[in-house]
Formats: sequence, structure tokens, C-alpha cells
Amino acid sequence: MPKRLFYGLVSAAVMAMLVFAFMPSPARSNAAMSIKPLVMMMNGGMHHHSMMTAPASGASANNPVDERLITYIRDNNLACLSCHAIQGRGAGPSFVRIMDRYSGKNGSGKRLLTSIVDGVSGQWPGYPPMPGGLANADQARHLVRLILSLRNH
Repeated sequence: MPKRLFYGLVSAAVMAMLVFAFMPSPARSNAAMSIKPLVMMMNGGMHHHSMMTAPASGASANNPVDERLITYIRDNNLACLSCHAIQGRGAGPSFVRIMDRYSGKNGSGKRLLTSIVDGVSGQWPGYPPMPGGLANADQARHLVRLILSLRNH
């Protein structure tokens, strides 16, 4: 595993644990399920799709765009669902909130792409920084297309 990816995963795990520690009790059980893929990834797992069979929080089975985004993330063994849900609060902002912020604005696709590839800090008050190196540029381009094609729920 490349050093940058390893340090990014460690950073994400530490942030997830901090967020988890300060969550109200009822939210902890849902959050524990979303941290599991990240922990598996850090342990060298996630080579099998069966490790990521839990549904993403807030996913809509009736929305094919939601399903394409979730399927792409899972098929590429990306850790996005460890922090982000389609809608609703997680350790990171929901994909719908990200879509709302970036869609229809000049240069927003490029800014979102850069955030995914390089990481981002301070743009989402109340959320921990997102480490870089969790997706390559091609994966990030595809994620941007899928996120910006989401519809408001």
C-alpha cells in the first residue's frame, strides 16, 4: 500500500473514531456499520465485494442514480461509504449535500474532483477533514459525474 494512501486511511480512521466517540448513543450503532469498511481496508481486506454488502445509509433502492453511485464505490473498493451517505448525516457530508453545493456552478466539477483526489479541509463546518489519496483521478472523475447527477431527495 502506498504511504500516501496509508496515511490518508489512518487519518480518516482517527477522525471517524473521534466523531464516533462524541456521537449520541442512538447514532453510534449506525455509525459503527459505516466505519467497518474503512477498518477492513486498513487491515488489507476489501478484496471481496461481500465485505461491503451493508446498504449505504440513506440509499434509495428506487433511484437508479443512487444505486449506480453505490455500486461504483463498492466495485472499485473505495472507502467513500465509510463517511458519506446518499442523504443524512454521517462522518462526512451526504452526497446529496455535496451535489447541492457543487452542481450548476462554473468550475465546480474540477473543485470537487480536486477535493476527492487531494483531500479537503475546512470547507464543511462540523465535519472532519477528508484525506486525499482515497481515489485516483479516473475514479474521482467518475465519482464527480455520479454525484453531480444525483437528484434532490
